Amino acid sequence: TTIFNDLTANNSNGVSVTSGSTSVTGVLDVDAGTFTTGGFVTLISNSSGTAAIADLTGITTPFSGDLIIQRYIDEGPGWYLLASPVTNTTLADWFAEFDMSGFTGVPSTVPPFTSVYMYDEDSVGVSSNGYRAPTNVTNPINNGNRNGGYFCYIANDNKGNLPKTVDVTGTAKTGSTTIDRKSVV
Repeated sequence: TTIFNDLTANNSNGVSVTSGSTSVTGVLDVDAGTFTTGGFVTLISNSSGTAAIADLTGITTPFSGDLIIQRYIDEGPGWYLLASPVTNTTLADWFAEFDMSGFTGVPSTVPPFTSVYMYDEDSVGVSSNGYRAPTNVTNPINNGNRNGGYFCYIANDNKGNLPKTVDVTGTAKTGSTTIDRKSVV
C-alpha cells in the first residue's frame, strides 16, 4: 500500500493507478487531465481525520474508475446520518460493514425493527413524513433522491464493534448540485 497525505494529479494526458493499493489521508486534487483510479484508490477516514476531494472547477472529467471512500464512526451506538459521495452502489455496500434489519435481503428481528431510512425531500406534510424504509438491500444508495440522505442505526454487531469504518465503492459524484430550500409553514 502506498499512502499519501495529499495527492495532486496535474498532467493533461492524465494519471493512472494500474495496480496495488493507494490511500489518501488528506486531499485528492485533480488539476489537469483525468485521474484513472483502476479501483485501487481509497480516501481514508479514521480517528485522525477524513480525506477529501479538492475543488474540481474546470476539470471536465476528473475521474475514471471507482473510488473507495470511507467514513469513520466513533460516537457509540445510535442513529447516524449518512450519504454516498459515489454513484453505482447499493445498500449492500454498507451492509458489508454494519448490520441492517427490516427489509428484504437483510436479517429479520423480533420485534420487527427497521434500521435504515432514506429521506424523500419531495414528501408532503411535516418533515417526518419524508422518511422511507428501503425495500431491498439491492436498492441503490441514492435511490433517485437528489441528495441521497440516509438515517442508519449503527451499533456493535456481527460485523464488529464501534468505532468502525464504513465505505462505499463507485464513481465519484462531481459537478454542480442544485439544492432546493423548502419553507416550512
